[in-house]
Amino acid sequence: MTAAHPALAACGFLDYTCEISQSITGWFAGLVQSAVNPVLGVIGRDLLATPQPGSFPAVAGMWGTSLAIADAAYVLLVLAGGILVMGYETVQVSTSAKEIAPRLGIGLAAANLSLILTSHAVTLGNGLSAALAGQGVSPQAAGAALSSTIRNSISTGGIFLILLSLVAVVLALALAVTYVLRLMAVILLTAVAPLALACYALPQTAWAARWWWRAMTAVLVIPAIQALVLTAAVKVFFTTAWVNTLASQYLLHMLITICLLYIMMRIPWWIARPALTPFGRSPVRRAARFAVTATVISRITPLLRGGP
Repeated sequence: MTAAHPALAACGFLDYTCEISQSITGWFAGLVQSAVNPVLGVIGRDLLATPQPGSFPAVAGMWGTSLAIADAAYVLLVLAGGILVMGYETVQVSTSAKEIAPRLGIGLAAANLSLILTSHAVTLGNGLSAALAGQGVSPQAAGAALSSTIRNSISTGGIFLILLSLVAVVLALALAVTYVLRLMAVILLTAVAPLALACYALPQTAWAARWWWRAMTAVLVIPAIQALVLTAAVKVFFTTAWVNTLASQYLLHMLITICLLYIMMRIPWWIARPALTPFGRSPVRRAARFAVTATVISRITPLLRGGP
C-alpha cells in the first residue's frame, strides 16, 4: 500500500467532503509527480543542444535530393544571368557581368557545400550554448534544481502550491514542444539548403538565400539564449541565499520557476519573429503588391472622376 500524500490529512468518519477534497488534491499531486521527472529531464538533457542533422541518413537523403534538383536547375539560373547581362544598359542598368559572375560561382559552391556549412554552424551553436551554460552550472544540474523546487512545493501539502506546480509542468511541457519544433526547423532548413543557397546566383532571387541564413541563425541562437537565461536564473535564484526550507518561501520559489519556464518558452518566438519576417525583397511579393495596388487604383479612379 502506497503512503498517503502529505496533503491528505485524516478525515473523520463519513466526512465525504474531506475525502473528495483529498482525492482531488492527491490526483493533482500524483499527476505532477509523474510528469516532473520526464519533462524536466528533457530540458536538462536535450534542450540546449542541437544534434547534427547530417548524421541522420533520412536527412542526408533529403539534402541529396535537393542538391540534385538545385544542380539540374542551376542551368536555368545561368541562362537567366546571361539574359540579364545582355540586357545591361538597354533593358536594365542595375545588373552587370561583374555582379552576376561572382554570384553564379558562390551560389553553386554554397549549394554543394551546404551540408558542411550546416554541420559547422550547428557545431558553433552548440559550442556557444555550452560556453554560456557551462559556467559552473550544467543543464542537468539546472534541470535537477527545477525538479527539486517543484517536488518540494508538492510535499508542503497545499493545493494552491500543487496547482502552481501543475502550471510549471505545463510550461515545461510547452518548452519541450518548442525544442521539438526547433529540431524540425533545423531538419527542414538542412533539406532545402541547396535550393535556397543556389538562389544567391541572381540578385532577384538572393532573398531566398538571405532568408535561409537568417532562419538557420535563429534556430541555432535560440539554445544559446536559453542557456544564458537558465544559467543566470539558477545561479541567482536557486542558491542557498534564496532557497530555504521555510514553507512560506515555497510560493516565491514556484513563482520564480514559473517565470523562468515562461521566459524560456517565449525565447524562440521572440527570436523567430524578427529573423523570419519579412522574408526579404522577393520579386513575387513585389509583383503581388503591384497587382493589388493597380486593382485598387483602377476601382477608385472612376469614383474620383465622378463616373459610374
